Amino acid sequence: MYAAVLSRKYLTTKAIPLLAALAVTLSVATELIVWSVMGGFLTMLVDEGRKTDGDLRITWEHVGFGHYEDLVERLEADPAIAHATPMIETLAILGMPDDRPVSVQLLGIEPASYAEATVYGQSLYWRPMEMDGEQPLVDENGDPVPFDPRLAAEDHPVLEVWLREGQTLRTPEGEAAMVTGIAATGWNWRIVPGNYYVPQFMETRLASGGLRVDRSFLPQRNVRLTVLPLGQQGTGALDLRTVEFPIANELATGNYAYDSRIALVPLDALQDLLQMGAAQRVDPSSNPFAFEVGPDGVERPAAPTIVGEAPARVTDVLVRAAEGVDTVQLEEAAKAVYAEFAQAHPGAVPSTRSIAIMTYEQRNAMFIGAVQKETTLVLFIFGVVSLTSVFLVLAIFWAMVSEKTRDIGVLRAIGASGTGVAAVWVGYGLAIGIVGSLLGAALAAVVVTNINPIHEWLGTALNVQVWDPNVYYFTTIPTDLDGFKFAVIITGGIVASVVGALVPAARAAWMDPVKALRFD
Repeated sequence: MYAAVLSRKYLTTKAIPLLAALAVTLSVATELIVWSVMGGFLTMLVDEGRKTDGDLRITWEHVGFGHYEDLVERLEADPAIAHATPMIETLAILGMPDDRPVSVQLLGIEPASYAEATVYGQSLYWRPMEMDGEQPLVDENGDPVPFDPRLAAEDHPVLEVWLREGQTLRTPEGEAAMVTGIAATGWNWRIVPGNYYVPQFMETRLASGGLRVDRSFLPQRNVRLTVLPLGQQGTGALDLRTVEFPIANELATGNYAYDSRIALVPLDALQDLLQMGAAQRVDPSSNPFAFEVGPDGVERPAAPTIVGEAPARVTDVLVRAAEGVDTVQLEEAAKAVYAEFAQAHPGAVPSTRSIAIMTYEQRNAMFIGAVQKETTLVLFIFGVVSLTSVFLVLAIFWAMVSEKTRDIGVLRAIGASGTGVAAVWVGYGLAIGIVGSLLGAALAAVVVTNINPIHEWLGTALNVQVWDPNVYYFTTIPTDLDGFKFAVIITGGIVASVVGALVPAARAAWMDPVKALRFD
């Protein structure tokens, strides 16, 4: 009983031990903030990546494979698979309206099907939005803030048209159109705070040699798309193909790495450009220079001998797992379905040994593994640094034991045991650990919950940009407030405080009562 009473008294009447509690608070808060941010980055990296790239891909790069409609049908019949969609992925060059060349990762998709497997539909950026309150005209420094174009009610009819065009990848006249990543073209300016985009002032070179500066939306413009078709064996490059596409809309998934490199066009349009559409197969032994005499008696080039039909091809089939299906189950199901598919089309599609069937985690294993190792290393370093709280508690309690030597002598003289005396200081350390850890957890929760507003304030007030989406993939700082992490770090802070109190407690327990009473 006296151990608890004395621990509470020392905790409420002494100021110096509060330094130990402060050390525990800062250590716990630091580790929780770092773990929550880096853990959130890793979680978002995987979750957002799967939303944009699919849970699993079946891939035969560059030249693609045929009969994909049958594969998609077989996949969607499997209960482990919610949806599958065909796709072509290739590299391309966009010629922008201001004559800048931009390299992109070009996807040929079926928009409705692709939207079922990814977040494409909800990521189309230019769409009508209702204003919640009033958008400020100036920021905290008094500088003018560009108005979010999606909030202007008078522009909503145009935005509705752009949204429909993005959803179908077609203009109102039925012409094939393109959607680009919001950060892929350099045409937009990201506004912080607010995290929205407005068109930049662009310079267009005129035929006369002058420059025209204008600020317009990319969906009002056309771009020139250049691609390189390949033969079915992946060799023998054909002529470069360049065609003009109108921009239907732009894509903003929040994954900056994706939004800064992607462009999408209709699958059939890209198949035509890359010569991957359905075609007749000509007998290779046919003489291309042969002539024949027609019914009219006129000599003309002989028609080639047709030996079959070459099906349209795609490079990828994206797969989305059914609810509750993990990646291992999904991979096993996809491989089993593809084995049946390959058996149904022997020699016409890649074999099960050569086709790439990989989950998102497997395709990005090197990067994800590097982030995991970096997270572990940073937590280890901060854990070692946080051990200073152990030594701070030890040093403060050692000094307090020296200061309270006569009190310890009195306790021993009236019958307190060495264990009881030690319990006073261990209980004191436990109290310091509990108070400091809980305060640290509360501080971490406040910081992590408001980390993006804090970052925006730092950028506005101090011109400091810690989180650059060009480096860290995402436009906002990801966080993960996980109860398990809080429990681990709080427990660690309490244990550290108790460990720091053990040596001074042992010293107090082993004191000679007579010498302690004579201490001056």
